[in-house]
Amino acid sequence: MLKDLRASRSGEAKVILGAAVVDDILALVVLGLVTGGLAGGTASRAPEWRPAVALVAKTIGFLTLAIVLGIKLTPLWFRRAARLRGPGALLAVGLCFCFFLSWAANAIGLAPLVGAFAAGLILEDSHSQAFVQRGERPLGELLEPLTSFLVPVFFVLVGFRTNLGVLADLAVLGLSLALTMAAVLGKLACGVGVLSPGVRKLTVGLGMVPRGEVTLVFAALGRTLQMGGAPLVDDRGYAALITLVIITTLITPPALKWSWREGGLRHVSGQEA
Repeated sequence: MLKDLRASRSGEAKVILGAAVVDDILALVVLGLVTGGLAGGTASRAPEWRPAVALVAKTIGFLTLAIVLGIKLTPLWFRRAARLRGPGALLAVGLCFCFFLSWAANAIGLAPLVGAFAAGLILEDSHSQAFVQRGERPLGELLEPLTSFLVPVFFVLVGFRTNLGVLADLAVLGLSLALTMAAVLGKLACGVGVLSPGVRKLTVGLGMVPRGEVTLVFAALGRTLQMGGAPLVDDRGYAALITLVIITTLITPPALKWSWREGGLRHVSGQEA
C-alpha cells in the first residue's frame, strides 16, 4: 500500500514498518511462552512465574543471538558460497540458512516460526550482490516461484478450516467485531505517541491497523495446540480471528489513501498560506 502511494521511503513508512517488526517480535515472544508452556505441561496446573520468565528470556535470547551473529556472519558465508559456480548455489544457501534457524528454534522448544522470522530479518539484498554481479538473480527473485506456490496453498488451507456457520452465533459475531474495534482503536491510540516532526499520526495509526499473515499463522498454530484434550483455538475463536484479518485488511487501503491525500492537501494549503 505504501509503495502504491509512493510513500515507501516516507517518515510514516519508517515508523509503520519499524513498529510492525517490533509487534511481530512481541507476538513471537508470546507464542514461545504459550507453545513452551503447553509442551511442558504447565498449562494444566497453577501458573508459575519462573517457567514463564524462562521461556520469555529464551525467546528474546534466541532472537537477539540469531540476529546479532547472523548479521555478522552471513556476509562471509554468502561470499564464500559465491565461489560455487552452480546456478542454484544462492537459493540453496538461503534456504538452508532459513531451515537451520527454524530447526534451532524448534530444538530449544520454540516454534519454528521464530527461527524463520529471524532469518527473514537477517537476509538482505546485499547478500546476493556477488551473485548478481556475475549475472544471476537476487535471492528475493529466486524465492518468488516457491512463495507463489506455497502462499496460495496456505491461504486455501486457512479458508478451508474456517467454519463460517459459527458466525451465525451472535456471540461469535460480537467477538469478531470487538476484536476488530480493539485492533483499530488500539492502533489509532498508539499513533498519538508519534513524536517525529512532520510525521502524520493518523497515517501511522491507520497503517498499523491490518492484521495479516502473522495472525493467520498464529490462528493455525492455535488449532494444532491441545489444552485439556481440546484445541487451544476452537472453531469459534478461529472464525473470529479470520474475520478480524479480513475486515482490517479491507478497510485499511481506502483509509490510508484518504489519510495520505488529506495530509498532503493540508501540507500544500499550509505552504500557500
